[in-house]
Amino acid sequence: MLQGQDDEETMISNFMFGLKPELENRLAVGNYESLTELVEKAVNVEIGLEAEKAASKKSK
Repeated sequence: MLQGQDDEETMISNFMFGLKPELENRLAVGNYESLTELVEKAVNVEIGLEAEKAASKKSK
């Protein structure tokens, strides 16, 4: 197996495959240079989704 870019792309696709569907849908449109960048975006999206859920519970 090649080191470097190919490994990074494999790790990114494996990470995406393991995400919850609602996270994967929001992250699939991006183009990520590194696994670290994707993980940081995934965390931010998940925080946003949790905030949306909390806000919708309060409004009911």
